Amino acid sequence: MAGCAIAFGIQGQPRVALTWTGDGSTATGAFHEGLRVAASAKAPLVCVIQNNHVALGTSVDHHSPGNFEAFGDAYGVELLTMDGNHVLDCYAATKLAVDRCRAGHGPVLVVATTFRMGGHATHDEREARALFDDALYAHWGKRDPVGTYENWLLEEKGVSRETLESIEAEVLARIEGAAAEALGRRDTHQPDPGTQADGVYA
Repeated sequence: MAGCAIAFGIQGQPRVALTWTGDGSTATGAFHEGLRVAASAKAPLVCVIQNNHVALGTSVDHHSPGNFEAFGDAYGVELLTMDGNHVLDCYAATKLAVDRCRAGHGPVLVVATTFRMGGHATHDEREARALFDDALYAHWGKRDPVGTYENWLLEEKGVSRETLESIEAEVLARIEGAAAEALGRRDTHQPDPGTQADGVYA
């Protein structure tokens, strides 16, 4: 994404490159190399570090010796923090980061504090749940992003519970309709077997 951001500048395009990475990915050379190049070029790059406290099956205190907030000073870029479980905080922090990039201030790092409630994938669900104690899951379970936003709408905007339930029912009906349509296409839109070798080398 650093390369994309630099390309936008070379082409004179008023665009911003935005990417996300997990806390574990910050241990890779690609993360630091890309950030250093983007910082040197003052490229319009926003990088969100999703600190979900675990990389695969390794907790953050075992894979990261410091704190992510130090990356801002280390690379000479602005760093913002946000509540990764609150949609409005995520929107506001990301918009601020994008605005700063568009103003020519160079890259912005955004650290989103959140928590991964399950496994890295379906194969390690049990191991992931055993990694932390139940109290931590209970704490973060109460901070579900959808529930947090619903509570904000109820308490701060006066939206009724009935309105939220109506919206949820409408969205669920649309999802179920789309799923039924997709599954129905298996009978009417099967791929041509003659194309199975297209786009491959052997």
